[in-house]
Amino acid sequence: KTLKKFPVKLKDGTVSFAGELSEPGFLQARVSSDSEGKVFSQWGVAISPTDIKPSMPVPADFDAFWKGQLDALAKVPLNPDLKPVVNKKAEEAGVEVFDTRVDCVGSAKVSGYYARKAGAKPKSLPAIISLHGAGVRSSDMGGPVNWASKGFIAMDINAHGIDNGKDEAFYKAQIEGPLKDYRYVGRDSREKSYFTFMFLRAKRALDFLCSQPEWDGRTLIVSGGSQGGFQAFAAAALDERTTMMIAHVPAGSDHTG
Repeated sequence: KTLKKFPVKLKDGTVSFAGELSEPGFLQARVSSDSEGKVFSQWGVAISPTDIKPSMPVPADFDAFWKGQLDALAKVPLNPDLKPVVNKKAEEAGVEVFDTRVDCVGSAKVSGYYARKAGAKPKSLPAIISLHGAGVRSSDMGGPVNWASKGFIAMDINAHGIDNGKDEAFYKAQIEGPLKDYRYVGRDSREKSYFTFMFLRAKRALDFLCSQPEWDGRTLIVSGGSQGGFQAFAAAALDERTTMMIAHVPAGSDHTG
């Protein structure tokens, strides 16, 4: 709801105003400069955000459930399959890039592009992974190549464990076929939920990165937006080696918390 509406006047190109909230939450300021009220600038301010409570308590067996999932995952060997990919930008940057598969629980493998600086010394590079927003698409090659050129081992995985680098018709067929409305699959069962396996693939991708001899053993970053932000929260929570988590406009959030 709108708490307050009032005019402001610029003085020497600036203006200041204040707002308040009596409970933890967020205030948003929207500023317009015409009579129709068209917004041209807006900001948000968090007020005591760490005091915002969850909508519901954590299930009593939450940790036990995920420990069981991780125990099952740990019994599956990585069996990484790295196929070199020819990429001009990567070659110019002295980067090796691979179309990579890693075994996981469930019916789908981890599928993504993995990149590293050619000739990097063991235990010399930090690691970063990028996770995908909603939809059905190939993993992105440009991101890992860019990160690798800056001195990371880097990976971008697609959300479904499907093939990379296919034509548009392939992904359209997936959207209209086996992956249609995937977000609803198994939603009444935490064991069968589509996102349970998506999260475990993200965790397994971190296992792969941490198994690489070039990883420095210190820095592990997970990043994603929307559904990728949802995955980033999960992957960071499931892997204690994670040192930084970046979630842009994350889906799956507790919107009523």
